[in-house]
Amino acid sequence: MSIEDITELGEKENKKTPLELGQRLIELKSKEYGILECIAYVRINQNCSLLEAKSITINSSAWIDKKEEFNKHQEEQMQEFLEVYKNDNRNIEIQECNLNIRYDLPNEVLDKLPLVYKKMKGWIGFGENRIPYWFSFNENEKSIYASIEPSGLHFIGKMELNEWIEWKTEIKKIATEILEFKVGEIEEGEVGHEIEWLKKPNEENISNSKWWKFWN
Repeated sequence: MSIEDITELGEKENKKTPLELGQRLIELKSKEYGILECIAYVRINQNCSLLEAKSITINSSAWIDKKEEFNKHQEEQMQEFLEVYKNDNRNIEIQECNLNIRYDLPNEVLDKLPLVYKKMKGWIGFGENRIPYWFSFNENEKSIYASIEPSGLHFIGKMELNEWIEWKTEIKKIATEILEFKVGEIEEGEVGHEIEWLKKPNEENISNSKWWKFWN
């Protein structure tokens, strides 16, 4: 019987008293249902959390003899997971770049920035102070966020180098298409200090806002 079947059984049967539940688990075990199926049954029948269902099951007379073995197996699986997670994050480093998207660009250009953000892989939205985030709002995990600085649009990422290079190459391409000027890193010699317009705005309504008010 699958987990789905045992779940359906738990739904169909009336909620068991502790004594009835203990007897039911003995019956299920005798029919060769495993401990995971029994946990699933208890969770549904008792309308409790998975953690509570696990505790009830492994402490029942039906499964108490397997409690230590089950807990040990779960610990080993968790260790394996943590090892994989550690390996996956071993090559994650802090990455940074500064694009020539300045606070004093025309408003009609800056107003298009959210569209650039939304087209990028990993976009999840704005955090506090309208800071844009990709992949995660938790800066201790794989993530990217940006802020307008006097020198330009500054990105800080936490990810593997190859993925970072691919990501920032893509945002330069998309930003160039949407903002209609060549977007790149001055420090890398990709662009100069002067904006290279592909299509100059009809009216250069230069923003009088200070850079730190841009996100408001």
